[in-house]
Amino acid sequence: MVKIHFTFYKIKMETEKTKEPEILKDEALRTVSNLKFEDFESFSYHNINFLLILVTKEDISGPGNQEEIFLSASTATRGFDIYMLDTLSIEDKKRRIFHEIIEADLRKQGFGEGSHELALKTEVDIFGERK
Repeated sequence: MVKIHFTFYKIKMETEKTKEPEILKDEALRTVSNLKFEDFESFSYHNINFLLILVTKEDISGPGNQEEIFLSASTATRGFDIYMLDTLSIEDKKRRIFHEIIEADLRKQGFGEGSHELALKTEVDIFGERK
C-alpha cells in the first residue's frame, strides 16, 4: 500500500513540472521570408495551417476594430486565418505575421493567455522594440 501511494505522488510531481515552450524561431523566420503577402495565401508553420487575408482600413473600421493584424479560427482550413491590413510595409508584415504564427503555436502547446506575451518577447528578441 505504501508503494502505491509513493507511485501516485511521483506521477503527480511529474505532471506539475513547468512546461517550456517550444519556439522554432528559425523555422518561423523561414516561413515568413517565403511569403509573397498575397491575398488568400496559404502557408504552414509547425504543422499549423494559416490563410492570409488582406483587408483594407474600411474593412476593419468600427468600434473595437483597431488592430492592424489579428488571428481567427479559420473558416477555410483547419488552422487559422490571419487578417492583415494591406497597407503595412513589408517589414511590418513580416514582423506581425512572425508574432501571430508564434502565438498560435504557443496556444496549441497549451500556454493560453500567456501565449501573446511569450510571442511578443520572441518578436522583440528577433526584430527589436516596436516603433
